[in-house]
Amino acid sequence: MNKKELSKRYYNNEELTKEERDAIGVGDIRINAIQCKKCKETIQSEHRHDFKTCKCGSVSVDGGSWYCRRVGNLDNIIEKVTTYQDVEGDKK
Repeated sequence: MNKKELSKRYYNNEELTKEERDAIGVGDIRINAIQCKKCKETIQSEHRHDFKTCKCGSVSVDGGSWYCRRVGNLDNIIEKVTTYQDVEGDKK
């Protein structure tokens, strides 16, 4: 499968193997998102250094498929992280 097809599968949130992720430069985190308990908005970091803040400014998410960074009042966060099936352990 070529990189264009793999990228399409990635953006369609399909399961990818470690080898397929490596081929297109994607990390082990499938969905890196949080929900703010204060304003109820769900925000997702879609790529490395994609820093996003909820509409009320209480919490932020960063890291895309590479790392899970959380900023703000951590008591106001509901985690919405999903890793790929072949990933061992918890990336939170």
